[in-house]
Amino acid sequence: MTRTGFPPSAVLPISGGTLTGVLRVPSLGKNATAPTVSGTEASVPPTSATIQTALGNLALGVAWQNTLSYDIWLTVYLAVTVNTSLVVADGVGTTNTPVQTTIITGTTALGIVPIRAKVPASQYRLLSVSGTGTSAIAGQYLEAA
Repeated sequence: MTRTGFPPSAVLPISGGTLTGVLRVPSLGKNATAPTVSGTEASVPPTSATIQTALGNLALGVAWQNTLSYDIWLTVYLAVTVNTSLVVADGVGTTNTPVQTTIITGTTALGIVPIRAKVPASQYRLLSVSGTGTSAIAGQYLEAA
C-alpha cells in the first residue's frame, strides 16, 4: 500500500546521520474484535448505559449472569447503614452458584462500600451479605472490560 507523500522506500534524516529503508506502518487493531451488544455492531466499546440496559441490576444473594459476548466490569455500591458484624462474600464463576470468598468480615464501619469484579462473558456473579447489619445496593456501574 502506497500513501501519497510516503514512498515505499525513503531516506529519513535522523540526528547524526540518515536512516534508509522501507517504511512499514502496521495497521493498528488489525486483528482486534470489537465488543458488541447482541444484535448490534460496535466500533468502540459500548457505553455503561447500553450494558446496563442489556443486563439489568444485580440483587444481593441472587446469581447475576453476564449474557453478553464480552467481559464486563461490575462495580456494586453497597450502602451500609446499621452494622454490628457484617460479612460480605463475592464470587464469579461458570455456574449460578459460584464459589464465594469472604471479602469483608466482622466490620462495624458504616457508609458506601464499592465492590468491583470482572465478570467474563456468560459467567455469573453472586454477592451476598450475612451477619448483623443493614445493607442495600445503592447503585452499580457496568463497563466493557
